[in-house]
Amino acid sequence: MSGPEVHDRTPPQTYPHSTGGGDEAWRPRPVRLGRREARTRVYPERADELVGQTIIHGRVIVQKEQIAVIEPFGDPADPEVSPAHGAQVARAADQADFGMRARDGIGGAVLGSVVDHDGSAGLVAEAGDAVQALQSGVPLVVTQDEDGEQLASLTGGCGRSYSTISMPDNHRRLLLIGLDAADIELVDRWTTDGTLPALAALRREGMWGPLATSARYLTGSPWPTFYTGQPCSEHGIYHDFQWRYERMEFAAPASDWLPVRPFWRAIEGDVFAIAHDVPMTPGTEPFNGIETTGWGSHDKLVPPESYPSEVLSQIRQRWGDSPIRTDEYGRASLKGLRSLHTELLDLTARSTEVASWLLERPWHLGIAVFGALHRGGHRFWDRSSIQGAVSPADGAWFDNALRELYRAADRAVGSLLAKAGDATVFVFALHGMMANTARVDFLDEMLARVLSGPVATRPKRGMLRRVGEAIPLPLRRALTHAVPGPIRNRLMTRWTTSGIDWARTQAFTLRADLHGYIRINLRGREPCGIVPPEEYHSLCRRISDGLSSFRDGTTGEPLIAEVCLASDVVPSASRNDRLPDLIVRWSETSAALHEAIEAPQLGRIVRATPGRIPNGRSGNHRSSGFLIARGPGIAAGTRLAPGADILDLPPTALARLGARSRVPLAGKVLHELAGS
Repeated sequence: MSGPEVHDRTPPQTYPHSTGGGDEAWRPRPVRLGRREARTRVYPERADELVGQTIIHGRVIVQKEQIAVIEPFGDPADPEVSPAHGAQVARAADQADFGMRARDGIGGAVLGSVVDHDGSAGLVAEAGDAVQALQSGVPLVVTQDEDGEQLASLTGGCGRSYSTISMPDNHRRLLLIGLDAADIELVDRWTTDGTLPALAALRREGMWGPLATSARYLTGSPWPTFYTGQPCSEHGIYHDFQWRYERMEFAAPASDWLPVRPFWRAIEGDVFAIAHDVPMTPGTEPFNGIETTGWGSHDKLVPPESYPSEVLSQIRQRWGDSPIRTDEYGRASLKGLRSLHTELLDLTARSTEVASWLLERPWHLGIAVFGALHRGGHRFWDRSSIQGAVSPADGAWFDNALRELYRAADRAVGSLLAKAGDATVFVFALHGMMANTARVDFLDEMLARVLSGPVATRPKRGMLRRVGEAIPLPLRRALTHAVPGPIRNRLMTRWTTSGIDWARTQAFTLRADLHGYIRINLRGREPCGIVPPEEYHSLCRRISDGLSSFRDGTTGEPLIAEVCLASDVVPSASRNDRLPDLIVRWSETSAALHEAIEAPQLGRIVRATPGRIPNGRSGNHRSSGFLIARGPGIAAGTRLAPGADILDLPPTALARLGARSRVPLAGKVLHELAGS
């Protein structure tokens, strides 16, 4: 059956975007908006002419942003059918989009729209007049009180009556845009100087401010903290490879021992959620929505997946696999960095298109995360990432490279804002970026000296560990990813712990990228534990004092800002036993220039890579996130109240939607953002 037609009674004209080129004369003819033309563009020049024309042959929703066909309206009518058999175009559309469902017009701010469809009885069953209107065959127009006059003008002269019903504004939409590891100081600077116009406009029109974050102590925990709505001591995930004490091995977080569930999969009621590329999420599962994970994120726990599964297949057919590579260990040549920069720009552009495509469907909660700034911040923060000499021209390019990645992210935000229409928007980062302060490459040796004294008395590393460390990291990762998970965990454990005599080991380091993590080999917890529980605190103090005594061998500056017990800085919860015992927060100065460190009682340690950080990352994480929020009821040009935390985002989002979660959320509702 044909779709509705919009009859063109305008004279011939030149249309610059027509298929035949700019010289084609556009003769009067019907414009068919059928299901086959789901992506037909209605260009602005043409859209202006559609205002006031009659759409026939179909029941339609005509909204500010789009025209959506719902169901055929009776038998095909004569092309000159009276407007009584259709609704008039209330507002010019920019694009014909047939992913909308009729219910998405119910209860929303219609802004001069007409919603005409016969499937709304179930959605407004408590309203008797709606049911009566449907039973009598009278088209139902859903509007709001303030739109009564517009409704009369839109339906005037149609030759039949329209039944109207006023709906409450309880069908809200919220779009969350995550900029992974975008830095609050750079965003502040570049929204002020005009570099980031989309984000700058959001700041002017809404509220913005910093968010406290679990990254202050557990760098890899922010995304699981966000998506579970729980502190790290409850969800237990702080790294992509963690200590599994009951097996005395390292393992990737997985549902068999660290089960978690993102909050958007547990929303009560008919709230349809679309989530794209939220980092470090577990494998997908059926829920009321659509989700992709692992496609373009910097950090991921599983290979790319989607629910429904065919969504990922469609993404790969249209946009391919993600262009982002596994991060390589060590400094990179300028050629390699230029290639990475191109990949990251491509990643943002493609991810924008994927997210926009997903958001063409009906949604109440949309979530889209962009990962390029995370990798870009690590590799383009300063020139210490570069291997080899740098010419003035190359240096100028490199110094502007990170800004260009932020510009690309800003364009992505602007594109999604256009897609979101009148939805409330939260743009956020869960942690930031700054000069790399990590000294984790020293920590094994530092701990060994605290525990064992002179180097001569230290147990030597095992042969497998020495061989493993000699294999370049990309090849090591390729080897481990080629084997099943349990074998990979055992292999990585052997590479990490080979040579450790558990019967003599009081404490050991855990895998880390920024802060240092230390685990006590505690009797009664670790199967091979040797430290009596009554000696736990005294050993922790001894380690803390010893580590804090180290200084830079040249300048004498302290290396460590704080050594703390995890139990002192995270709340008590069900998975405290999964966390490190001691957390080492380094001094907030660049770690790149150390050649050696020393302590009065523990001697001198020469860096294996004097004057540079071994992993080649010039940037690492700042312990601050941010939020920019715009929407009805959010005061323009204001600051977020102090005390806001990344834990507060899920309950605030649900409060904004008027929804509830089937899983507990630990944060508080930020009432200045939640709406009435």
